[in-house]
Amino acid sequence: MVDAVPHPRALLPRRTLLRFAVGLLCVASVVAAYLVAHRVSSESAQARARSQAVFYKSTLDAALERPAALPHILARDAAVIDALERDDGNGLNRRLEGFAEAAEVDAIYLMDRNGDTIAASNWRETVTFLGQNYGFRPYFRAAISGTPGEFFAIGATSGLPGYFVAEPVRGGAGAILGVVAIKIDLNRLADIWRAAGERVLVVNPDGIVVLASDPRWRYQTIAPLGATRRAALSAARQFGEEPLSPLNWIVREPGLVAVEGREYLHHMVPVGRLGWQVHYLGDLAPVRERARIAMGVSIFVLGLILAAGLAARTRRIRTALRISQDDRRALRGLNEELGREIEERRRAEARLEAAQSELAAASRLAALGQLSASVTHELGQPLSAMRNYIVSLRMNGAGEDIGKFTQRMEKVISRMEALTRQLKFFARPGEEGLASLDLREVIAEAGEMMSADARAMGLRLPAPGALPALSVRGNRLRLEQVVVNLLQNARDATRGMPRPEVTVTLEQVGARAELRVADNGAGIDDSIRDAMFEPFASTKASGDGMGLGLSISRAIVRDHNGSLTAAPRPGGGSVFTISLPLEAP
Repeated sequence: MVDAVPHPRALLPRRTLLRFAVGLLCVASVVAAYLVAHRVSSESAQARARSQAVFYKSTLDAALERPAALPHILARDAAVIDALERDDGNGLNRRLEGFAEAAEVDAIYLMDRNGDTIAASNWRETVTFLGQNYGFRPYFRAAISGTPGEFFAIGATSGLPGYFVAEPVRGGAGAILGVVAIKIDLNRLADIWRAAGERVLVVNPDGIVVLASDPRWRYQTIAPLGATRRAALSAARQFGEEPLSPLNWIVREPGLVAVEGREYLHHMVPVGRLGWQVHYLGDLAPVRERARIAMGVSIFVLGLILAAGLAARTRRIRTALRISQDDRRALRGLNEELGREIEERRRAEARLEAAQSELAAASRLAALGQLSASVTHELGQPLSAMRNYIVSLRMNGAGEDIGKFTQRMEKVISRMEALTRQLKFFARPGEEGLASLDLREVIAEAGEMMSADARAMGLRLPAPGALPALSVRGNRLRLEQVVVNLLQNARDATRGMPRPEVTVTLEQVGARAELRVADNGAGIDDSIRDAMFEPFASTKASGDGMGLGLSISRAIVRDHNGSLTAAPRPGGGSVFTISLPLEAP
């Protein structure tokens, strides 16, 4: 039982494969080190890009919001209102000039209702807004209609870009007299970004770069601009004579773009005003450099590991040659031990077979006990019906039709005989023949069995004519057994109620018939809700029930390819539903 030791030449192909696998592992390790380092560096750079984008967005917000309240204040200045009422702004020029210097804005100017500038802070300069008409600008049209206006455009007079904020000026009666506006020069902000060595650009909703640290990118588009939109921009003279040519902007993947053929890390932050977006572009060179460094380190470490591995391999070969004989002797002992274990396992399997036989015998005894309890439970229904008929006979006396009574008793006796024959159901379920039957007849017969109880408790069961004609294939006696069991449970549940109510309904739902038995009793007890269809699950007092009715009923319904379910009844009580497939026409 000792394994043969392979000849050293037989190990050569295996060793070659091992060396090849080690080589592949080393290459994979170097590549993985590069990729992991590149990913970590990229994530770090992306985090910096996000923070930088938020920072430059905050600088833009500050540049736009700091003077944005000035038009609102000037629109309520008495001198401004007086100039519009007199239609003479000559005395206002110096005042606006002082406000512009204090607020560090490019210009402040006042326009009448027609858009003609009657006062301006740059009245001394060669290129002045004084006397110009800006009624075509969207910010003027918004303000003259009563709402604050804001707009970015290249100045129609100066040719310099700016951010315009306008406010309507109202008279004492609330009528709009004109518009006061300011122009904010954002070029200084772009100069600061460029001096910091950053690549930042601001894009409007049309995809046009309105502000950029690189002047070459300004007034180019990063998204296609349709002819209709170009015509609208030209009509508003927003960008003067600029051609709005497309910028060579390509999105490689989320967080990576190429601009003018160079790749950058990319992060965008929306700006609250005018629907602008701040785009920050980060340099990829540091990311790639760190990845290359990590790859070089991994190659050096792998070289050290391989050298150490070769040295260790030499020592292992020497040790293996020395302990080879010891291994042979140990293997012989292991083979003998294995033989003993095999014999012990055979004896254990024999004991297991004996235990399984005992378990099967115990299972048959348990099944026999359950069968006896089932027979006791099922024979209780017809016996109860016989008792009720006898009581009815005694109560009605001579007025009762004796022939009719004996017919009922014959039916009950036949039912008891059939129940006795049904014991084969527990041994070979589902073997009895099925026939076409009308569920109304099943309900009627079950109601007949329960008629005495129904009269005693004041319950009314539906007449067959009040129910729809629905046919299924099944065993009439077994289905009657299920309905009687559900009616008896409903009777027991409503016992003691001031106005007991048990209803039986029958309806078609798709290709199935649904028979429901509902009561207004106490409902389903939480203690047996999950196990109510299991054998011997019952909340009745000892001697009143064995807890087999629902278990047997569900088994019968399942043999008819149906289902038996229980649910709470709205308003209190419970509803049991029998769902059976309709007979094919």
